[in-house]
Amino acid sequence: NPKRPEYVKIERPATTMRSGNRPYFGSIPDFGGEGPGYHISGASPGSPADKAGLKAGDSIIKMGKTKIDGLDDFDLALRMFSPGEEVEVTVMREGKRVKLIVKLGKPK
Repeated sequence: NPKRPEYVKIERPATTMRSGNRPYFGSIPDFGGEGPGYHISGASPGSPADKAGLKAGDSIIKMGKTKIDGLDDFDLALRMFSPGEEVEVTVMREGKRVKLIVKLGKPK
């Protein structure tokens, strides 16, 4: 008899459903950053990232409960949230972990 496929329960909903409704964060990527995380070269003035206190040189290593290892992880994590939601973001700043609360904006 043929082997039946195994089904695995997925903990979180698929992220593709919200792709057109990605909340606005307002960080500016730093593609030359080294080490783990999503490196930023700054935040757009007045953006949610700016209002939360993100600075040039910060590396986002966690967003909500999701570990961030780069821009792709950050982009997928961002899609799990809705505009207006407050998200705890952990950054590495000058060798120290800093937790910030970012209130996500409406898509631009």
